[in-house]
Amino acid sequence: EWRTDGNLDGWRRPVQNFGPNGHDYVRAQGDAADLPISEDEVNEVLRLRLEAKLKRDYSTADSLKDDLFDLGINVNDRLKEWRCDGNTDRWRSERRNEEFRHGAQDEGGRMSTRFEERAQRPKKDFGPKGHDYSRAQDDYSELAMDEEHIDEMLAERLQAKMERDFNTADNIKEDLETVGIHVEDKLKEWRADGNFGAWRNAR
Repeated sequence: EWRTDGNLDGWRRPVQNFGPNGHDYVRAQGDAADLPISEDEVNEVLRLRLEAKLKRDYSTADSLKDDLFDLGINVNDRLKEWRCDGNTDRWRSERRNEEFRHGAQDEGGRMSTRFEERAQRPKKDFGPKGHDYSRAQDDYSELAMDEEHIDEMLAERLQAKMERDFNTADNIKEDLETVGIHVEDKLKEWRADGNFGAWRNAR
């Protein structure tokens, strides 16, 4: 699209309403551990963290997450949950159970052969970055966030895709696009210069 009316707000995404807490995280079900601070204070830190992420201030967001961790409060961004009981293994088992419920069984309730084969495959080693994407060779533009943080988000997105959590993978891709980082899955590349023509010519 192009426009001459100057109404750039027409292109901006509508402001999302995160409810009375100002964020969309919930306490993990079954977590009845005593909190070192009040739940209102936890909600306030989560609100400030989400606000920092929306402003692309990832340093502040990470610092706030570390502050909660120091208090024994763990945050799971993929599940949009937090907990204080230290039972992070339960999050991992919940992800495995979710994958099992979504396509692991055949019509008779048995584990499908295809799922068994996939479960037995050795995990692919994506190297120190945790993903197999690289920055486009002709992209020398200035980045809105440090490359290490980009690698972390790409690794998290790849992990989500491998776990068939495509909603989370799409959300991470959108988060990257909000800071000008675009990902081309076919070429396993990302770029920040907006030169999509180079990708079209490479296909």
